[in-house]
This record gives sequence, C-alpha cells and structure tokens, in this order.
Amino acid sequence: MTVLKVVAYDWKNASRDKRELSVYKELGHEVLVMCKGNPDDYMRKDIVDGFDVLRCTTRPLGTKVPLIINRIVSGLIWIKFIRQINPDVISGENPDGALIGVIAKKGIKNKRVKLIYDAHEFHLYTGKNSSLKRRLLKLLEKYILKNADLTIVVNDSILSEMKIEYNFSWNAVSILSTPYYFNIDYTKVKQIRTFFDSKINPNGERFIIEYHGYINRMRSIELLIDLLSINKNLSLVLIGSADGDYLLELENKAKKLGVGDRVLFNDMVDMNELGDYLSAVDLGIVIFKAFYKNLYYCSPNKFFENIQAENPIICSAFPEMKKIIDKYNIGMTIDSCDVNVINNSIEKMRTDKELYNTFKNNIKDAKERYCWENEKQKYIIALTEHVLC
Repeated sequence: MTVLKVVAYDWKNASRDKRELSVYKELGHEVLVMCKGNPDDYMRKDIVDGFDVLRCTTRPLGTKVPLIINRIVSGLIWIKFIRQINPDVISGENPDGALIGVIAKKGIKNKRVKLIYDAHEFHLYTGKNSSLKRRLLKLLEKYILKNADLTIVVNDSILSEMKIEYNFSWNAVSILSTPYYFNIDYTKVKQIRTFFDSKINPNGERFIIEYHGYINRMRSIELLIDLLSINKNLSLVLIGSADGDYLLELENKAKKLGVGDRVLFNDMVDMNELGDYLSAVDLGIVIFKAFYKNLYYCSPNKFFENIQAENPIICSAFPEMKKIIDKYNIGMTIDSCDVNVINNSIEKMRTDKELYNTFKNNIKDAKERYCWENEKQKYIIALTEHVLC
C-alpha cells in the first residue's frame, strides 16, 4: 500500500508529520511526501530524515504572474502527478493539501483511494478573516470533510468546536502533538547547564527560563525580555530559528533594557538533543496572546516537550494546557500577558522550593502519559477503523 502525504510548504521542520508517517512504515506501507519545491521543480526527488520526498513547483508561471493564478495552475500540475503516482491513501495537510487530495482522488478510477484530512490548526479562526472569507473557507472545509475518510485534529477542544461548526456526521480523531519519550542524558544536561551558566549566569544564582521553537512576533517573546528588566534574578535562553529582522529587534531590545548579558540566543537543536537542552533550564514558559480562537485552543509541541524534559511550566490558561497542568499539578497557569503577573508566578516558583519540587516530581507522571508512544496507539486504531481497511 502506498501512502502519499500532500503538503503545500517545503516540509523541513515537520516533526508531527514524521511521527505520523513513521506509523505507516512500521505497518509495512510505502510512504511518499509531495511538497513545495523550487520554481523549476517538477517531482524532484529528495530524502528528508529517511522519507522519500517529491518536490514540485508552486510558481510554474514565474514571479511576474499573480500568485493566485500560479496557485491554481500548480494545483492542477500537482493533481496530475498524484494521479500518476496512483496512491492507495492520500493524507492532505490543511485545507490546501486536502483539497488537492480530494480532486486528485476523484480522477483515480482503478481503485478506491482513501483520503485523510490532516488539520493542524482550527482553520476557520487562524487570522483576521473577513466574514466573507470565513464563509468561503467554511464551504471549502465542509467539502473536504464530506470527502475525507478520516479527519485528524490536534486536540479535543478543536474537535468539539469543529463539530459545532459542521453539524453533520464525519469521522475524526484528535491526536496530540506529543514527542517521542525523552530519555534524558543527565551527564549531558550538566554540561549544557554549565555552558548556559557561563554565558548568562556566571555566579550560578539566577533562575533560567526558556522559550523554544520558532521565534516570531506571534509568540510574545518580547515579554520574556521585559521580565528580565524587572527581575534581576532571571536569565533567559531562546532556542530556535527566527525571522532575521525580529531576532535583531529582540537583541536590540535586550541591550536597550540593559539585560543583553542575561539573554542567550541558541540555534535550533536536533530533536534527539532537545530534551537535554530543555532539562538544563529551570522553567519552561509557554505564554501566548490569544489573538484568534486557534491560539486559544492550542496545545503546542513545546508544551509537551517541556513535560518530556521534566520542566515545570508556566503557561497561558488556555483550555488544553490548563487541564493538563491542573490534573497533574506540574506548574502554574495565568490569565494575563501582563509582565508583572507573569513575574509574580515565576517568583512564586523560584522562591518556594517545596512548591517547585512538587511540580518537578509530579511531572514524571505526566511524562509517562504525554508521549508519542501513547498517542500512536490511538492513531493506529483510527487508521485501522477508517483508512487501512
């Protein structure tokens, strides 16, 4: 059986996809990924972390032709190539990949192709969509849902909201974005902590907080730098890739506030090492401004990665994260992005050693639950019932 993943971006940092697709490999199926390539790519073969990747242009008519026309033409080209591949299963990521999958499968006449709609976001509410744009998007997603054999969403809250929006029967499962179980190398953790201390904590007295992941304006990272300006007991590690201009803004902000010597900008690290880096700090911060419903209902990778790294967490009091924090008592949630409110929570955790150690001990139970090894079983059951049958 051939499984084809269709994604409309370059498929580099796709940890969730790679975990999902590894399940098909474990079950003995062939896996291909079709994704965005260079302007002159027409099914250029590539290999990414052991996965066979086919890269195809999204601008076949060149940069002088309007983007929307390029997208329509490239979509038709992708559909043609998919039909030539003749897969047994198409997993379309997000509405663009899923729509291509729906149209492509309707042209494959020699067999019944199964379609998965892999929705990584609450797409009706990912931005400031006008009422007209939201209605059009809703019609599109409804069409996809009616043609999909299985829809995968990232948590129960988004699934519940989508069930309200689309009041008809459709097969769905929520699969959390949990990483593989982190086997922490504590010797390496000590080495990394020594490195962090040498850069931003020379006396070893400060409480080190961290943010990791993609560094952009939607992540409220500037708040963390503001924290340092009002609390001399903190240092900050930022781990990840960033928009160049925004990274420069953050560096300049830290210098202007006189805290540049307490901020370490660390490049993105491999997933195999991430747990050791996260374990070398004292506290994970997962705080967002809920600009849109999609953010309010988020359950981001970084939240579960902190759990796997056995880091107590301070996070926004959004439903999915809050229920886990409260159930396992592994940190604190806050209802505000006010820097003083955040600081008060951090200080409570920094100064109350008994409370901090309680969180640290409790997180071991959460770690056993929120790992891919567990989520994978739910994924296999859904595939068996609706796709691989």
